[in-house]
Amino acid sequence: WGALFQELFRPCEAIENAVAAKRMEIGGDYISAVFRFQNLLGDFKEYKYSDIKDEASREQLIERCLQGLSMLMEKHPGMPVLVTSDSGIFVERASGLPGVHVVGGSRVHIGSNTSDKSDVYLNSFVDFYMLAGSQKIYSIHSGRMYVTNFPTYAAKLNDIPFERIWL
Repeated sequence: WGALFQELFRPCEAIENAVAAKRMEIGGDYISAVFRFQNLLGDFKEYKYSDIKDEASREQLIERCLQGLSMLMEKHPGMPVLVTSDSGIFVERASGLPGVHVVGGSRVHIGSNTSDKSDVYLNSFVDFYMLAGSQKIYSIHSGRMYVTNFPTYAAKLNDIPFERIWL
């Protein structure tokens, strides 16, 4: 799968530059953790998925995911972690942890956004190529979070280990 993908697709210069800059910032090998909330936190409008209305329940989900991230970091001491998510709220919170790196920029779902500006979609492609450059990818889920295959295919690109973690 990965060889065929690489034969058919090449990242544009903007994606290559963003990936190179993020890899330089990280400075070496890293693992990745993917969190897909699909509007549960109310900041990623997609299709007809509803958010968690109760602020305390949203905060509880965020804390549970941050605890899962901390456990992952304990499993890989000293290893930088790239965190990707469809939630800007979660990305902001996770970025406060030492050793965590995130890709900045807007977060949109390619299939549900109508913008004609290509830079709106840049983050999704940078996330994909950064995940594909990891030593290992973890997809972390809790409760009603979406079980995405986005990181599965990023792992297939370079045949790197992939694991799902249920909190």
